[in-house]
Amino acid sequence: MPVSIPKNATVAARLERQLAREILRGEHTPGSHLPPVRALAAHFGVTAPTIQRVIDRLEVTGLVTVKRGSGVTVNDPHQCGELSLLPMWFDALSDQPDRAAKILADFLELRTVVATHLIRGSAQTLVKAGPRLLELSANLANDGSLADVAAADLAFTRAFLEASDQFAVKALFHTTEQLVYEVPYVMESLYEDRAYHRRVIRGIISALGGGKGPGAVAEAMDKTLTAWDRRTVARFRGYLAGD
Repeated sequence: MPVSIPKNATVAARLERQLAREILRGEHTPGSHLPPVRALAAHFGVTAPTIQRVIDRLEVTGLVTVKRGSGVTVNDPHQCGELSLLPMWFDALSDQPDRAAKILADFLELRTVVATHLIRGSAQTLVKAGPRLLELSANLANDGSLADVAAADLAFTRAFLEASDQFAVKALFHTTEQLVYEVPYVMESLYEDRAYHRRVIRGIISALGGGKGPGAVAEAMDKTLTAWDRRTVARFRGYLAGD
């Protein structure tokens, strides 16, 4: 299932997604050149300025390089890609469960590593935020749609990060939020087993309020999140494979 595109998305946004998908799937090999702007415009039935906007966006994401006199060169997305490309990667690999699951596993592992590092450096601040986190965690026990559970979990995580006040970590969280809402099956993989998810949150709260040192808290956090990540990736792969 491809990544959802907003109904009000512009023509340029849709073409950007299409060309990005082709590049990520290897249909345009690294080092090759895209057709000239006018040729692409004629192919897609749009104006040259629209194609130029698409090329500009692809260059910002690192998928292509534009040089006067040399045209538009396709880059290797494994070497030049950035986190903003993740939804497009899942779109491109929606029919390749193993590869898509590996990308999700890599991202969740990064999230876990950052979270445990955060604990080691900001443990005291986060412990002080415990009452607020406990209050937010109570919302996760309420009945509601899967989207409600996702929103409650993201609010919990946002409060956790606000207590740390680290910009780079917040940027990583924004990518997680984007994946939850844009990539099919990520929300289900993370939150559909509500009983397990609640145990994860209780484990985090318990670790923060257990009176242990930063190292012990970080170790407990790592163990809890790693187990959750493993289950999430397995469920995600199963959804894509139709198991």
